[in-house]
Amino acid sequence: MRKVKFVSMFVLLAVLVSASPSATITAQDDIVVENEVVFSIPIGSGPGDIGYEGLNREMLPWGPTALAVGEDGTFYVVDGANNRIQRYDATGSPLPSISFSDEVIGVTDIEVEGNGLLVLDAAAMKPAVHRLTMDGTLVQFYPIPKTLEGEEIWERMSGIHIGLGREVYVALENGHAALQLTDQKGASLTTPRITAGFQDAGDRTYKVQNADWSVEPHTGEVLISDRSGDVQHIAIQVPHILGGLRYLQTDRDGGFFIVVEELFYDGTIHVDQTVHRYGSEGNLLGMARIPLSDFYVPLENGSAVGPDGNVYTLVPKQDRVEIQRLMFKPRLESIFPSQEPVVTDTSSSSRVEALGSYCRHRWEMAIEAYDYYA
Repeated sequence: MRKVKFVSMFVLLAVLVSASPSATITAQDDIVVENEVVFSIPIGSGPGDIGYEGLNREMLPWGPTALAVGEDGTFYVVDGANNRIQRYDATGSPLPSISFSDEVIGVTDIEVEGNGLLVLDAAAMKPAVHRLTMDGTLVQFYPIPKTLEGEEIWERMSGIHIGLGREVYVALENGHAALQLTDQKGASLTTPRITAGFQDAGDRTYKVQNADWSVEPHTGEVLISDRSGDVQHIAIQVPHILGGLRYLQTDRDGGFFIVVEELFYDGTIHVDQTVHRYGSEGNLLGMARIPLSDFYVPLENGSAVGPDGNVYTLVPKQDRVEIQRLMFKPRLESIFPSQEPVVTDTSSSSRVEALGSYCRHRWEMAIEAYDYYA
């Protein structure tokens, strides 16, 4: 069976060109993840199918790119290989698909907003967020500047987010910052602005932040700011290397979800990805694991919070794509050894801490991948 090695998109392209030529990324193959399979989707190009591409080429294989869940429980899957959005009801029965227009090149994230959709076209020559009707008609177009206030934007995009007041944001580096594109009425801002995270439930702003790997590789934090300016710091620690944090979403009760990625390095970079659920006061309520070892193609924006408060995730297997409901527990056992292995070569060219400084951003690679196919 062919298993994709590069399953972790937070760190995937950071290590593709890392200085250690023998290093690879993999997930732990012997881990049993006890999530609930809601339904399965066949692989293909027909009605209701999800496609895979690039499996026999010397480039990254790919398939579905994003998942969203509507207020009525409808699942929306971006079927990138077939250039469309597939829809399924809560039982998994296929609904009419939504084909992308010629203006949309490569969608990497999706959000449902009322009777329409917002999609991030990150692979276009000029990336943008498109507002679509449920039949795929383009309603509005929000261009994304390449740079703003001296900062690179295109190289930092990781998803989209709808704010509490229905503002449209582009997530930068998984929620370390955000680019606000519209006001609360959906009108484009004359000049988009960079914000310190997302404004969400309770009129609070959420931001994730990693510590400097070279100083403290185990710790990150969630910063929650209220209207008065007070900031709550919630520390997230892992035994090995904290590869990344991503703000996912809040729930109806003011709680929130954070995707946590942990790395373990022994010549191969092993990856574990979990979701932490917090209450409105910042107390940890539970953790669930995303089964990366089952992934046949890489996937970045494959998890979403449903209207029922559950977290759902896409699991692209070799012969099917599963929609799984994550099962949260008070704690999870580590899938890695208790001690970090000793690496004899500690030069900057082989240390995990050096990976970030040698990275090329995933969207730069995505654009090159699109050019390869075109």
